[in-house]
Amino acid sequence: MRKRFLLTGLLLLTRRMSNLKSVILLARGHSEMEYRNSKNRPQADEIWCINSLGYHHRDAARIFYMDDMREVPPQDHYAEYLKSCDVPVFTSRAYPEYPTAQDFPINDIVAHIGDDPLTLKLIACTVVHTLIYADYLGVEEISLWGIDCGEDPPELSLATAYTIGRLKGKGMKINVSSGSKLNNITILSDCKQFYGYYKEKSND
Repeated sequence: MRKRFLLTGLLLLTRRMSNLKSVILLARGHSEMEYRNSKNRPQADEIWCINSLGYHHRDAARIFYMDDMREVPPQDHYAEYLKSCDVPVFTSRAYPEYPTAQDFPINDIVAHIGDDPLTLKLIACTVVHTLIYADYLGVEEISLWGIDCGEDPPELSLATAYTIGRLKGKGMKINVSSGSKLNNITILSDCKQFYGYYKEKSND
């Protein structure tokens, strides 16, 4: 209980006096291996992990697991790791058997988004929760690895791509790993022209 109380106080203080400017966000898409195998990994103030990536990256400062933690599949010893890890685990419902679990601040996030029904409707997966949380904290730059938009169901890929665009429009710098399918979402990916301008101009 004391451990959870101290973490809660620390997280509230982080929100009020955040110097957190850059984050690396890791998820389970194929391009996460690009990060894992890199000899010159990018630097950031914190590393955040989605779901079981926290087990594989022990330098993570925060883990995000928005599903019910009592239904964690018994793979990779992940359930036991979540019970013993010493970093905050943000989730939809914190249970006492997970001492560092923290309720995701969904009410604060909704208030932060404000009157934007489309954005609220598209909070459809853990990645979107985490991206909007980064904006809520005032993060200025986030680098995405394993967030590949194309390996997920279409509605989740759409929600993630929309949120990335929204945050870029607000001024956040977002870096996408070279192996992500976000870099290949146009049928003209091998062309330099914009859509509608790939044919020779007629003299007529």
